[in-house]
Amino acid sequence: MASDFQPDDLQSLWKDQQLEHTRIATEAIRMMAGNFQSRIQRRNRREYVAAALGMAGHAVIAAVAPNPPVRAGAILVIAAVLYVCYQLHRRGASSDVPEELALRPAIDFHRAQLERQRDALRGVWSWYVLPFMPGLLMVLIGGARGLRHAVINAAGLAALAAGAVWLNVRAANRLQREIDQLNSMEKGDKR
Repeated sequence: MASDFQPDDLQSLWKDQQLEHTRIATEAIRMMAGNFQSRIQRRNRREYVAAALGMAGHAVIAAVAPNPPVRAGAILVIAAVLYVCYQLHRRGASSDVPEELALRPAIDFHRAQLERQRDALRGVWSWYVLPFMPGLLMVLIGGARGLRHAVINAAGLAALAAGAVWLNVRAANRLQREIDQLNSMEKGDKR
């Protein structure tokens, strides 16, 4: 008894299934990349608003503080805010998801965005936290009422800086887990 099934039919069926899977996978990756892009844009908007408020507050301090070290510290904080905003734009801006992506470029694009943000977060101590330290220390110590108060202010600032670094390292580790998950999904798809 001969079968009506031809090898060419099997190949056509396989190609059609693969294309459907690829289309769905590409859309899923595009959606993940788009959601990630939105998260990054919201984070950056919050940072820029906070930067504007911080600069305005420190401009007032620089204008009215009777203590020269506090005025100088406020000006240094404003300079740090400008530097951090530049670095945030350079290191942490989101890239637009290209309209037409095949599965491979979509995965590569999304992975590259995750890695870029992870790397920015891992280095946050050097480009985000450290630039604020001289100015904030001058403001806090210059405005302190005695040595004890200055030491408490400096310790509080150190604790805040450590907390900021810790939170960003945690976020970088979450991104690394997303990268690892993407890599494992990709390896599973190749099998």
